[in-house]
Amino acid sequence: MTKKNFFILTLFFLSFLFYSYYLKKNAGYVKVQSKSDNINLEKTNPETTKFNNVEYKIKNDQNRTFTIKAKNAIVQNKEPDLVNMLNVFSHLNLKDGSIVKIISDEAEYDRKEQAIKYYKNVKIDHLSYSVKSNYAVFLSKKNLITIEGNVNIKDDKSFIKADKININTTTNNAEVLMYSEKDKVYGETKK
Repeated sequence: MTKKNFFILTLFFLSFLFYSYYLKKNAGYVKVQSKSDNINLEKTNPETTKFNNVEYKIKNDQNRTFTIKAKNAIVQNKEPDLVNMLNVFSHLNLKDGSIVKIISDEAEYDRKEQAIKYYKNVKIDHLSYSVKSNYAVFLSKKNLITIEGNVNIKDDKSFIKADKININTTTNNAEVLMYSEKDKVYGETKK
């Protein structure tokens, strides 16, 4: 064996011993980074779990994705499928390629039913219209958004006030309703 080969073999053996010792000494220490590192978990109350910066994605039967993001979320340990959220932003890709954006101060997401209820300062934006209301529900399994409570609809040419709107997210057709037969949907056309 030449000196060069002996030197390489010795260096390899020492490296092996050094790394074996180092790994044994630091066994179990592995730092893994992932997208979930942004999620902060708080466990101040034993009956609830709080999360910060959460995101849920729902894929419906038509293979369209609905995304829900919230600054804060609280899960009751007794009802883990219900997620109460604060500062909520959602978006849904419609069949025609357009996007519906929903923003609210609060929401409740039912993971089992794939439904989300929006509360307080609800705003829904689409290319062709904007809606403001007190309350909205998105039922993913039925492809339906129901909007209620002080509903104001605005587009480039008109303004409409109503009690309730149903939007079919498959066809993007809307049904504008009033609760009382005596009341009529109020609207103005801009010139």
